Amino acid sequence: MMGGLVGGGERFNLEGNSLNRVNVDGLRLVKGANKDDFNRLIGEEVNWWNPQEIISQFYNNQVLISPQLYHVALQLADHRGDDDQSIVKILQDLSLKPQDRIFPSYYSPGIQILPIESHTLPPFNHTNLIVIPGANQSLFLVDPAPHQLSLPSFTRLLQTLQPLSIQIFITHHHADHFSPDVLDFLSSQPYSASIQLYTHSNNINSSRINHGSFPLHSVPHNHLFKIQSSDPRVKNELEIQVLDTPGHTDGHMCLYERQSKVLIAGDHVVGVGSSVLSAPDGGNMKQYLETCRELLKLEARMMVPAHGPLVWNVGKLLREYIIHRTERERQIEAAIREGAKTMGEVVEVVYKGINDSLKPVAAYNVSLHVEKLKEDGKLPKDFNFEQEKVQVKSPL
Repeated sequence: MMGGLVGGGERFNLEGNSLNRVNVDGLRLVKGANKDDFNRLIGEEVNWWNPQEIISQFYNNQVLISPQLYHVALQLADHRGDDDQSIVKILQDLSLKPQDRIFPSYYSPGIQILPIESHTLPPFNHTNLIVIPGANQSLFLVDPAPHQLSLPSFTRLLQTLQPLSIQIFITHHHADHFSPDVLDFLSSQPYSASIQLYTHSNNINSSRINHGSFPLHSVPHNHLFKIQSSDPRVKNELEIQVLDTPGHTDGHMCLYERQSKVLIAGDHVVGVGSSVLSAPDGGNMKQYLETCRELLKLEARMMVPAHGPLVWNVGKLLREYIIHRTERERQIEAAIREGAKTMGEVVEVVYKGINDSLKPVAAYNVSLHVEKLKEDGKLPKDFNFEQEKVQVKSPL
């Protein structure tokens, strides 16, 4: 059995009972042994691997694949025998809806991603919960913030794993990244698990996180969590490096898995659009851009934002963020140079024609850039921070 990945997808289209050709919304499984025959059959040139090769390359961090392909390839790699019906049954089982069967979404060896509904802001309604099951029934979670509607999914996850010890890493304090309800929920479970929480010292010093009676530890930049995966196929320990990444807030941190070069980005980036900086929580444009440049140096292979789809071309997105914000700063600096004396006047020039209802948010964005110009010594002394025409309003 060999397969080629053309795109994502999770529904299976079994053409009768024949296994000559099976589509998985982009995954094509064709029975045979000659790739030239495969390409003639489908009428195009694609790359083909057998399932054992895909799984081997995935666990050796040689290839990134979608969870759909991972599950299909894993089941077929473990399959013994060559009868079509048993293989068709594997594919039918894999095509069950998520509520009927829980599939860990492996995008990297040992690291699962589970989108959980949370109290986040449009256009998003989920937070990407990072789940790393470890040896000896340990569990490492990043940003668990389920609201009541998503607790059943969280419950099924815990019932499946039955952890005895849980480490929770909180990228920053916003409610769509950590909810104290999680601690109440974990405490109410029939099994007893020890729980440790970790975050930036600024979140602890300013009492931003309600952690109840559970221990909350500060972690420094470059701290290393070493985790032996519960998956026997993951031979080496996961090495999860903590990165101090100010910008979105002054207590924001990312995680970087060194083996697979996967960056868990919190709210430094989002899967669609651009991240909003939270000035009331120490959000800072100058620091944000510096963080983007530091993250570029990692040359990460994949980035997991807390909201939205995964980022496969990490460098491209970070460079786009830098270019976009730098261009906006240039426009604001030009407006001030040409006579704008207040945030409101800058908004009228830079966001010409914007709907009045959006002006407070636009002014908020301008204020972040103006603060950076002030830090850089580029802001004229006669610029007035007092708002004459528009009120500054954070969208967070």
